[in-house]
Amino acid sequence: MRKASKIVSIVAAILAFIACIEYLLMGVILLVCYNQFRELLQTLAEEMPSRLLQELLLYFYRMYRTTMITSFIYAFLCVFYGIILLTTLNSNSKGMYIFKIVFGVFMSRIGLVGAILGLVAHEREAARKVKEVEVIEK
Repeated sequence: MRKASKIVSIVAAILAFIACIEYLLMGVILLVCYNQFRELLQTLAEEMPSRLLQELLLYFYRMYRTTMITSFIYAFLCVFYGIILLTTLNSNSKGMYIFKIVFGVFMSRIGLVGAILGLVAHEREAARKVKEVEVIEK
């Protein structure tokens, strides 16, 4: 089960790095087009007499800006998550598996599965060691 956990964690890390590239690309494209989009919305807002349509254009502007900022934040989080997944492949710490589970809930379901498999394998190994100690003591 530990081997499956490592394989799934490696796949999740690779997918996290690919997602990072996608988020960075999207953020850069949105950043490059930011001024043109803002000018377009200002031009449309000046030509529209309806207050409702102006508010709608303002909403689109805020949504565009938020998407741009969020894409850079997600890119950073994906890199962080990928590094965590790769650096903790050989970790045998219950706390690290729990950290990967919590982070996996927000970032990657595949990484979440890998962390759960690793935690189950860790618990089984701990139970097996306890049984071995009990047998030796008898």
